[in-house]
Amino acid sequence: MLESSSPVSAHHIAVELCAFLQTQLKFPHLLDAQARLEELGVDSFSLMELMLFVEQRYGRAIPLELLTPENVCTLETLSSCIASVLENENSTLVS
Repeated sequence: MLESSSPVSAHHIAVELCAFLQTQLKFPHLLDAQARLEELGVDSFSLMELMLFVEQRYGRAIPLELLTPENVCTLETLSSCIASVLENENSTLVS
């Protein structure tokens, strides 16, 4: 788990998600963060694996209600959603 109170950028999260997909879920090709997840071969099982990875890595579960089609369209949109959740948690802790 990442131990830091500084915000994690969406870009950094996207890089980590790409690495996870390639190393743990064995996606064989380079991943484009702007490509649609379904085009990359990410199915509902892979998405849940990604969410478990995020929870283990950052110590925070992403609320299911945020896993909308708009937020899980691409790795870029998913990473932005995750970064927003983590940022909101950090700002709540500081307040």
